[in-house]
Amino acid sequence: MVSGSTATRGHSPRIGGFLMQRSVNDCCPTCRRTDHHEIREAAQSSVGRPSSGDSRSQTLGVHPDHNIHGKMQTYSADDHNTSIYSVNMEVKNYFYAIAVHASKMTVGERFPFLILYGSETGTAQDSAERLWRLATRQGFDARVMAMDEFPITDLLYERVVVFVVSTTGQGDPPANMAKTWSFLLRRSLPADSLAKMWVAVLGLGDSSYAKFNFVAKKLHRRLTQGLGATALCPVGLADDQHDLGPSAVIDPWTIDLLDHVKTKDVRLLKMRLPKAEKKFSYSPGDVVYVTPSNSTEDVDKFFDLFGENGFLRSNILKLEQKYSGVSVPSQLSGKSFNLESCVRNYWDLNVIPSRSVFEVLASVAEDELEKEKLIELSSPAGTQELYDYCNRPRRTVLEVLADFPHSRSHLTLDHLFDLLKIIRPRAFSIASSPLEDELLLLVAVVEYKTRLKAPRLGLCSNWLKNLPEGANLTVWIKKGSLRFPLGADQKTPVIMIGPGTGVAPMRSYIITEHLRSTDDRKRPLILFFGCRNQNADFFFSHEWSNIHNLELFTAFSRDQPQKIYVQHKIIQQKEQVSKRLLADKGVVFVAGNSKDMPEAVSAAIKRCLIETGGLSEKEADDWLVQAIKDNCYQQEVWN
Repeated sequence: MVSGSTATRGHSPRIGGFLMQRSVNDCCPTCRRTDHHEIREAAQSSVGRPSSGDSRSQTLGVHPDHNIHGKMQTYSADDHNTSIYSVNMEVKNYFYAIAVHASKMTVGERFPFLILYGSETGTAQDSAERLWRLATRQGFDARVMAMDEFPITDLLYERVVVFVVSTTGQGDPPANMAKTWSFLLRRSLPADSLAKMWVAVLGLGDSSYAKFNFVAKKLHRRLTQGLGATALCPVGLADDQHDLGPSAVIDPWTIDLLDHVKTKDVRLLKMRLPKAEKKFSYSPGDVVYVTPSNSTEDVDKFFDLFGENGFLRSNILKLEQKYSGVSVPSQLSGKSFNLESCVRNYWDLNVIPSRSVFEVLASVAEDELEKEKLIELSSPAGTQELYDYCNRPRRTVLEVLADFPHSRSHLTLDHLFDLLKIIRPRAFSIASSPLEDELLLLVAVVEYKTRLKAPRLGLCSNWLKNLPEGANLTVWIKKGSLRFPLGADQKTPVIMIGPGTGVAPMRSYIITEHLRSTDDRKRPLILFFGCRNQNADFFFSHEWSNIHNLELFTAFSRDQPQKIYVQHKIIQQKEQVSKRLLADKGVVFVAGNSKDMPEAVSAAIKRCLIETGGLSEKEADDWLVQAIKDNCYQQEVWN
């Protein structure tokens, strides 16, 4: 929280966080307390040494109400302007790693796709072009044209094709698709001609006619059943006679289509430990913590925004302790550092701002319009307004600062240390076995759209994605919440449910068991894995067939019209699941997204116990409660 006083550029009151002092005479009486350290000019250290004429040294002090918690460690990456910071979190097992490779585990980017229309009166063309506009606004690489304008021979090389067609006369195709229509209906075409293609068909018709949407229905059937294409979603049959018109079908069909076309960009990050760190050990289920840096693009935006404030990349800063018991964060303590290093490695420019950001801005605002808005956003009465402005569109603190230029121009470095949050470390489940030479992380790259024009990017996942090969990074390991049975009774079955990136800790355990067990002492392992598409995000698919004591059950939710998830596969194996858990005293491990999956999985397992295990509903509930208490049912889920 900030104090109620306002600030000018010539005076820096204590507003929480840090206090930057220029001279004793410029400070408030509180800042001249005898328990403060002597104010001194920051030394011109080798960290970000400015050129002659650019020297602007300033000393900052820590106040007891600053918002930094936890002990932090600093490591110099080299003799230049870069430092590698890692939050220690009371764990001493931190170590250097070298990024070896960050390969894609999926197709990665949004699929480029082709939209072909067959239109007689222009309605289907309008719908196709509207779909194209919507897709391009969401970042898809899409093309749109009449069906007969596209070379038929090139169709075989397309990955995703969307057909928007109308029906004319007595079930006839429009004139601008007649040639392609005739070609696709040839009986001489092999049944697997389009086996590598994903298709979607939207029909526009009128149910008052006997052959309502005949062309769309026949085209969809021919593409999928006759030529081997895979349907992205069910055929859409828009109807002019619907009370809401064709949009009643077109709008939800379009949303479903674009959701199907999206794929997650998942990277397998391989890290090699220096020889001195080979002694470092971990167990399956452990997690790695990584502290990222801001992107160069965001750092440049920061200095563009604050150019008129006199903030230079080469500004030399130094933090000093002002009250006993309140220590300077150690990665900024005891040395001078330049402002660019602080902006890149310390302040989180990607975070969604809290109310306190608007309190700080309101305290310095002089423009009446901005001040009124800032006071509203920082007040309890403006909670809904704050949510609509920041949380719903996921607006970053950098974007907020850009929206209030007049107030931003009055911010000092003191304010920024109070306003901007520290970059927090991110945790990732380890996908490698401790018996392997490399440390593997399965990282889902976060990128999504809101109503804001620019896509939202996850700070850490995109930083890891863009790490160059050979980059040095500091990571550390903590015990995860999953404690797999190691060296215990080899007869105890282990059932693992790990959809998506939730398979990472499961792979760590499976590979460890595979490498350390002899042929006659291999534990029964069961893995339920789920993803959208087998050809896009079936992680580690090439490895599972080599592990003979592993039974693998897969759910590819988007490879068929009806959705199939891991809980459906569990129920399909209900006899084995109930036997392994009740008769064989097996254990269950669940990892993955926390939205709906954990509850759906536990409900599926209870259903297995009821339908084939002979338990009543209450007994199944009691079994689950006891299994969780005994660590026989363990979960690690995340947002």
